[in-house]
Amino acid sequence: MRIKVQLREDWTPEDSKESFAKGAILDLEKNEALTLIGDDKADRYREPVEPDKAKGADDPDAWKKTVKETVQAAFDDAAKEARQSAKVIPAGDGHTVKVHERVEDDPKLGYKHAGEFYKDIFKVGRDRDYDRAPKLKSVSGMSEGLDSEGGFLVPVEFRNQLLEKMHAASQIASRCWNLPMQGNTIEIPYINESNRGATYRGGGVRVYRLAEGAHYTTTKTSFGKLALRLKKLGGLAHVTDELNDDNSISVAAILERLIGTEMAWVTDNEILFGAGGSEMVGVHTAPCQVAVAKQTGQAADTIVTENIDNMWAQLWAPSRGNAVWLINQECLPQLVALKRSSGISSTLVYSPPGGVSQAPYGTMYGRPVLEVEQMKTLGDAGDIMLCDFSHYVYATKGGLKASQSIHLRFDYDETVLKFVLRNDGAPWWSAYITPASGSTKYLSPFISLAERA
Repeated sequence: MRIKVQLREDWTPEDSKESFAKGAILDLEKNEALTLIGDDKADRYREPVEPDKAKGADDPDAWKKTVKETVQAAFDDAAKEARQSAKVIPAGDGHTVKVHERVEDDPKLGYKHAGEFYKDIFKVGRDRDYDRAPKLKSVSGMSEGLDSEGGFLVPVEFRNQLLEKMHAASQIASRCWNLPMQGNTIEIPYINESNRGATYRGGGVRVYRLAEGAHYTTTKTSFGKLALRLKKLGGLAHVTDELNDDNSISVAAILERLIGTEMAWVTDNEILFGAGGSEMVGVHTAPCQVAVAKQTGQAADTIVTENIDNMWAQLWAPSRGNAVWLINQECLPQLVALKRSSGISSTLVYSPPGGVSQAPYGTMYGRPVLEVEQMKTLGDAGDIMLCDFSHYVYATKGGLKASQSIHLRFDYDETVLKFVLRNDGAPWWSAYITPASGSTKYLSPFISLAERA
């Protein structure tokens, strides 16, 4: 498509030695013409209409052309006004300005919902409708509106929707000590304290009673470091052209549900049982976790009242106001049946949830009981745990990143969307604590019940 323009000033095209004077009428390619009009270097040229033709003397359809030109002129004026109202940002030298469209300030890039955004991507890739490309944010390497991979960045608002969906689906990560990271690694110092006996408290800090004029005894503490290095959690979603064409909103709903929920599931699972290395360090595999042994003679795959009492007894006392019970759903029938007898009366160990206005979870020792899918099978180590996740550091950098390719699965009529979250996590306790006195051997914010085979 070509458009005629009339120059408002002298102009020399790029890569050309030929110049054109102000007032010249040029027939240019659409993109080049619109660029000149947008930069106020030219106006759209309209052929003059002779009076008799304007009245329709020789051309009975002349009025249609006049109306069409009037509408186009109004459109051009509106577009020009919109450009002139674009946000102006002072440049660094204080003399020039940089201008950008206000739509760039919108985290949705002017889209109403994610489905509308993905519909534009499909049209660019399937129909080669490149006029839509300027509205889309491209990844690095763009050339003529579309790079070799057909890559576009998902607007911030829709990335945040997926991340919020992940947090909403999580029962564990949202309870942790969430730590945003600027770099790729971080080292968090902690006091190296694993024993509350004399010479060990506070990592070895000692204080003494002194006689008048006596000399002070030097003391010092021992520190350790928790090192976190970001790891990559990613996924691909294939969306068919048919799905997008049939219902644009369903694309956003499916992505938010499937990607967000799966990232939440994997993150929670690693916080609980991650092996370290390429995964986060899970509380069940961490050196600070305390496994409470089963009762002598206890039958396989059972839970008895003493198990619950012993787990509560070995929970570090300051964690009792923040800890939660985590169970496999298979444990629930046995917990409901547990009783603590006193003379001729008995009380339930597990208190079921109350009505709508009361606690939404059942409780034991006043703390919520969460049924978590990732917990191990009844009778296995890890089927029931008692944890204070404020002592677990969960670090992320930059939130969720999303991009897409219209060419990777082009021959299948599919667009591929990629999502990446960089995170890491570990308990900041290096070991459990041996109390200064008492029969309880070990204390920790993370308690589990050992296998009952």
